[in-house]
Amino acid sequence: MALFAQHHALIGRWVRVEATDRTFASGVLYCVDPASDAVVLLRRPSSEDSGGAAFGVKVFLGHSVAAIRADDEFGADSLDSIRDALCVDTGGGSAQDVDGDATQRRARLCELLTQSFVPWTDEGAAGVAVFGGAARVRAPFTRESVESANEQILARLQQLLANG
Repeated sequence: MALFAQHHALIGRWVRVEATDRTFASGVLYCVDPASDAVVLLRRPSSEDSGGAAFGVKVFLGHSVAAIRADDEFGADSLDSIRDALCVDTGGGSAQDVDGDATQRRARLCELLTQSFVPWTDEGAAGVAVFGGAARVRAPFTRESVESANEQILARLQQLLANG
């Protein structure tokens, strides 16, 4: 049976993922890909490899997962704390030169990104940087104003804006 079918109810909870090589990792289960069975955990990085990041991502390929178990007693992080940590406002400028409708779209975009657990940074008048700068959304904050060299990120952000 596919990992998604077995463990989709654990998404958003603290879990322990055990790999076939007998290693394991604990974190908040972000998603289980229904097609590939890839498992994605959000977890606090260790001090030596944090690089200043609030959370790290650990990906297990589906064939390497031996077990996924709920581990709510151990986990201190909640989805809300992760969501708050991923929302960074640098205060690097203002959006005064952006019209009122664009300001509302910008606020809605930031809300959608936060709800979708997508890391973003407010760059003031320059727009919103997504995924550490891998993508950028500029005024007027519409589907057409998304910029990224990565086609998958571009398509996902455009889809998020179209559906949001």
